[in-house]
Amino acid sequence: MARTPGTGALFVRADSAGREVWYGKWRVDGRQVKRRLGPRKSKTQPHGMTARQAEVALRDAMTTLTAEELARLASEKRRVGRTIRQVLDAYLADHDDLKKATTVHDYTRVCVNWFTPFFDGKTVDEITRRVVRALRDRMRTTRLRNHGQAEDVKSLAPRSIRNHLTLLSTLLTYAVDRGWASANVAAKVPRPGDQPLPGTPLNQRFIAARDAAGVPPITFHGLRHTFGTTLARDGWPVSDIQALMGHADISTTQIYMHYAPRHDQADRVAAAFAAGDPRVLTTPSAGSAGLSKSD
Repeated sequence: MARTPGTGALFVRADSAGREVWYGKWRVDGRQVKRRLGPRKSKTQPHGMTARQAEVALRDAMTTLTAEELARLASEKRRVGRTIRQVLDAYLADHDDLKKATTVHDYTRVCVNWFTPFFDGKTVDEITRRVVRALRDRMRTTRLRNHGQAEDVKSLAPRSIRNHLTLLSTLLTYAVDRGWASANVAAKVPRPGDQPLPGTPLNQRFIAARDAAGVPPITFHGLRHTFGTTLARDGWPVSDIQALMGHADISTTQIYMHYAPRHDQADRVAAAFAAGDPRVLTTPSAGSAGLSKSD
């Protein structure tokens, strides 16, 4: 009997007495469930189940999970899952060559003051887009002191909110890559500045030029980001990009260096070592100019 993908699988195992037994397995909320279905029918086991009967038993088992079993699966998921703080620690460990001490401090502060208290111990796979939107709205109305204590009602600056949500999106993408989350739910949550531009004369000229160039909808801040990533892809030195973008701290510029090409690294290393290799012909120095082979 044909089974559509993602609806479970049948397999046969031998029990302690050597008898063949049908088993079924499937996934519930990302966790694998395995059940013993019954003995397999054969010449030595005439009272067992055929493959068709095992298919029916599998479908029945998949629809009769008890509340206790579902609770146990949820508990197992929480036990093996990762909180956003654990994801941050793993991310920083994997990128220790790219992060300055100040950057690590800033990322940790955002996580301790915002992400950890707001997500309340949820695993990253339990964070929903609705919760991320609620976090964004909270940052629009409240500024936090250290350890998540609220100050008088005062919103974060739009730039800070964008930076916090970008960090969250980066961490969730990393969690997806590591198999700790099924989706980056922060990716499509609108950030301050993503809203349609007001109809001021300057923005109208910008929109007209943008549309005439066939560029997808983009904000002024998006132009700045495109500028930085384009220079990085073209191989510009990080110090030059820092100067052109006006970054006070080079760690801010390092965000754009993830877009820098890596394809020429092997050639550059080879060229560096070739300079001291006597077997490789080098350009004659000024003192040897004019000398011929016979000289």
